[in-house]
Amino acid sequence: MAVKVTDILQQILTDQARRTISGSDAVRRILEETRRQVIVELSTAPADGFAAWQLPQTLNAIGKHLGAFESAAKTEVAAGLTESWEAGVQMLPGMLKAAGIQTISYGIPTAVLDQLKEFSWGKISSVTTDALAKIRSELTLGLLGQKTPHEITQAVTALIENSEQPAFKSGRSIFQSVSERAEVITKVELGRTFSMANQKSMEAAADDLPELQKMWLHTGHPRTPRIYHLALNGSIKPVDQPFLVGNIAMMHPRDPKAPVSEIINCGCMHVPYMAAWGKKEEFIKSWEKAQKAANTKKER
Repeated sequence: MAVKVTDILQQILTDQARRTISGSDAVRRILEETRRQVIVELSTAPADGFAAWQLPQTLNAIGKHLGAFESAAKTEVAAGLTESWEAGVQMLPGMLKAAGIQTISYGIPTAVLDQLKEFSWGKISSVTTDALAKIRSELTLGLLGQKTPHEITQAVTALIENSEQPAFKSGRSIFQSVSERAEVITKVELGRTFSMANQKSMEAAADDLPELQKMWLHTGHPRTPRIYHLALNGSIKPVDQPFLVGNIAMMHPRDPKAPVSEIINCGCMHVPYMAAWGKKEEFIKSWEKAQKAANTKKER
């Protein structure tokens, strides 16, 4: 029985990982098109002078491009959040069905999902606002420094493309920074939404399933894992009780009440668990086997 349940579990987590990667890739593609449009906008500056009256026009045009990115990114993230929410809600029913347990359908209010969308959109808006502010700063510095249009365009384009910046200061590309922040926002918020929906689904079913518990799984990450997250792998708690991550109480990975240091780039998951599905060690071993099989299949 544990094998069937963990096979379903692995499929659910694989689908969520694929969903997160797809969302991040989509946002990255939208941003790349915006970057090209901004460079084109800068290249159309007149060659014989750059007066103060031209600055608002240029900034307004660039602002429109960034606004289009913001709108498209919000649409993409909203779709990903909705899919992640639905997947999180269906995790418990899917695992119960695999174990031969029939349950009623629990209605989970979507008000939390709406709040998560608003929260994510606010983060994306802050990214585009910061990007425009940096571009405005560089253009203004160029104007005050009496640079030629070519020098200004060369400097700001370099700042956008992360190449050498001969006219102004050197540093990280504006769009590299935007891309990294947008990717983190997408991954964190899709993962948070999935976990919160899963948690609420378990809470709704807890009265009918008194043996239901939740287990923390460290699903691996290419960077150095957090020691407390890794130590929690296989930890079991009652549905309504938090996990203790070091000295921080978290109801689930990416808990909105947790500090950012425990959330950024966290790939952990928490999943439904019942003793009838096998002893903890057997359950984890079965899940790891299913995970390995899925990864092997993906590599072929």
